[in-house]
Amino acid sequence: MFQNPTFLYALPAMLIPVVIHLFSFRRYRKVYFSNVAMLEAIHVETRKQSKLRHLLVLIARMLAVGALVTAFAQPFLPDQNKRTPTTGQTVVNLFIDNSFSMSAEGSRGMLLEQAKTKALDLVAAWPKTTRFRVFTHDLTYQSNQIMSQQQARQYLTNIDLTPASKSLSQWLTKQKTGALPTDHTFTFVFSDFQKGYADLQNISDTSQAVTLIPLVSNQTGNISIDTCYFDSPTLQIARPLQLKVVLSNHSTNRFDNLPLRLILNGQQKSSLSIALEAGQSSETTVPFMLTQPGNYQAEIQIDDSPVNFDNNYFLAFQLTEAINLLHLTGMQKQPWTQRLFDNDSTINLTQYTTDELDYSVIPRQNLIVADALTKIPDGLGTALNQFVIQGGSLWINPGKDDEPATINSLLAYFGNVQLLPADTQSLRVDMINQKAPLYIDAIEQVPANANLPFVKIHYPLKPGSANLSTPLLSLQNGDPLLISRAEGDGTVYLFCSPLTLEAGNFINHSLIVPTFYNAALLSRKPEIMSHILKTESALRIPNRAAEGRLRIENIEQSFQQIPAIRTNATSTDVFLGSEIPDAGFYRLMNGSEELQPLAFNYSRAESVPRFQTPEELTEEIASRQLKGFKVVANPDLPAQTIISQTTNNQGLWKFFVVLVLIFFAIEVILLSLPERFFRIPKKQESGN
Repeated sequence: MFQNPTFLYALPAMLIPVVIHLFSFRRYRKVYFSNVAMLEAIHVETRKQSKLRHLLVLIARMLAVGALVTAFAQPFLPDQNKRTPTTGQTVVNLFIDNSFSMSAEGSRGMLLEQAKTKALDLVAAWPKTTRFRVFTHDLTYQSNQIMSQQQARQYLTNIDLTPASKSLSQWLTKQKTGALPTDHTFTFVFSDFQKGYADLQNISDTSQAVTLIPLVSNQTGNISIDTCYFDSPTLQIARPLQLKVVLSNHSTNRFDNLPLRLILNGQQKSSLSIALEAGQSSETTVPFMLTQPGNYQAEIQIDDSPVNFDNNYFLAFQLTEAINLLHLTGMQKQPWTQRLFDNDSTINLTQYTTDELDYSVIPRQNLIVADALTKIPDGLGTALNQFVIQGGSLWINPGKDDEPATINSLLAYFGNVQLLPADTQSLRVDMINQKAPLYIDAIEQVPANANLPFVKIHYPLKPGSANLSTPLLSLQNGDPLLISRAEGDGTVYLFCSPLTLEAGNFINHSLIVPTFYNAALLSRKPEIMSHILKTESALRIPNRAAEGRLRIENIEQSFQQIPAIRTNATSTDVFLGSEIPDAGFYRLMNGSEELQPLAFNYSRAESVPRFQTPEELTEEIASRQLKGFKVVANPDLPAQTIISQTTNNQGLWKFFVVLVLIFFAIEVILLSLPERFFRIPKKQESGN
C-alpha cells in the first residue's frame, strides 16, 4: 500500500526514456565507397550490438523513473494483524475538537465541519467489525460507550461547538479509562491544535498509538473582551460607578474607533470609541450612575468577526439601598454613631444594648460595632462568631475599665488576640497604614506635622497575639491602636482604646469619618458578578434563603436547572456553572422569589489565535520521545492512507530509493562498456 498514492499518477513518466530513444536526433553523414561489401557486413554486425546496448539502457532508465515515483508514493507493507487482530477487538478512538476556535474558516470551510467529514470517511474505511468511541470537549457519558460504524456516524453528524475546553493530555487520560487490556486501540485527533491545548509536555504514556491530524485555520487575528470589573468593591446609589473593561488585540493590525457599548437591563447606557494597538491589551473605563436599588444586568459589546463568542461580557449585580449597621453597647446607648450616620441614607443604623438585642437581627447586618460591652450574654459570642465567618464585619473596642476581662472573653472567639491591662500614658497616633483597604482610597498623604488623634488610655496587645493581624493605626511607642483580622469570610476590627472623650480625642477627630465609613462600605463584600461556563463554582447564601426549592433559570425561562447544594450550619453552598448551556443572564430562584441575579461568560482560553503547525508538532513529538505519536501533515489524504500510516510497520521507500541508484549505476556501466561485450554469437552452419 501507499501513503501518498497520488504520486503514482506520475508513473507514465516512465515513457519519457522511450520517447527519447525513438526520436533520436543524431544525424548521419553518407560516405560512398567503390566496394562496400565488406563494410556492409561490419555495419550490420555493429548495428545489432548497438540496439542491444540501447535496449538495456532504455530498460534501466525506465526502471529508475518508476522506482523514483514509487519512492515518492511511500510504499509500505500494512500489518494486517493490527487492523484485524486475532484476539480482542479493534477499538478506534476519535477525538473531534469542537471548541470555539474550530468555528474559524479553513481551506474547505469551517474547521469543525472539515473534522466531522474526515472522521466520517475514517469510520467508513475501517472493517465493519471495528468498534468506535467518539470524544468531544464535552466528555459526556457517551464518550465511554462502544459504538458500531452506524452509531459512530450518527454521533459524529450531531457534534456542535461547545464552550467547554479540555487539554489534549486530559482527554488522553479520559479515553484510557474505558479501554480493555485485550483491545487493539488506535486514536485519531482532529484539531486546529491551538497553543495551550496541545500540551504534549504533560503526556507521560509514550506507547499510545495516537495520530494527530492538524486542520489549518485561516484566522489571523481577533479582538476579545477579557474581563470586566468595578474599580470599587462597593457599589452605591447616586454615586459614579467606574466599570473597567479589559480588551486584547490578538492581531498584527492596529484598530482605531472600535465601538464599545454598555447595555444595562436591556437598554444602551453608553457608547465609546477606543483604539487598540497591535498585539496589546488595554483597559478602558466606562463611567455611569445608578439611582435606584435593585438587580442589574450589564452587558459590554464590541463588533469583531469572524470569531464572535468573546465579543460580549455579562455582569449581574445587586444594588441595595442601604448598609445595615448595628451599634451594640453595654448598659446604655452611645450617641456618637447617630451623629456620624444619622443623616446618611446609605447607612441603616440601629442601636441595641446587650439586654435588648434580638439575636435574629444579627445575620441581616453588614457591620456590627461591639462598643464597650460590660458583659457577654450566653450565645452572643457564638452568634457574632458565626456572623463574621459568613462574611460580616465586626468592630470591637473596650470600655474604660482597667481590666479588659469582658472584651477578652469575646476576643477568645476570634483566635488568640488578648488585651493586657490599660496603659494610661498619653500617646499620639504615629502611623496610618495607607496601603490597607480601610485607608487606601481615603488618605493620599500624611504630612509630617499632621494633627493626628491621641489617646489617654489604651490596652496593649498580649505579645504574639497579633501575628495574623494587620496594623492599621499605631501609637508613638509602637503599640497598635487599630488592627484588622480575617476570620472566615469576614473581618474583625479591634480598636485598643475606649471610644470616649475621657480616653482621647479619636471620637471627635476627623479620622473617625473615613475609618467608620470605609469599615461600613467594606462590610458589603463584593459579590461574584460573573461565572465561567463549564467551570464549577460555588455561591454561598444564608440558610434562611434556601428553605424552598432552589433552581437556576435564564431570563427567558427557556432553561431551568436544579443545582447541587451543600448545607452548612448557617449557610448553603450552591454549585453552578458546569451545566449552564450558553453565556448570558440567569437568576437563582427560591420558589417564586429571586435570590440573586447571575451572569455566565464563555472562557477566553480560545480567544488567542495561535496554533501549532504540523512541523512544530512533529518536532515536539520527537523531543518528548512520544514513540506512538504520528502527525498527518496533509489532512486531505484519503482516509485509507491515514489508517495505513497508523497501522503499517514496514516502510519501503528507502528500498526504492536504493533501486533508483542501482538502475542509474547500471545505465552508466552499460554506456561505458566496449562494443565487444554486446557481440551476438553467430549461428553455426551445418555441413552437407
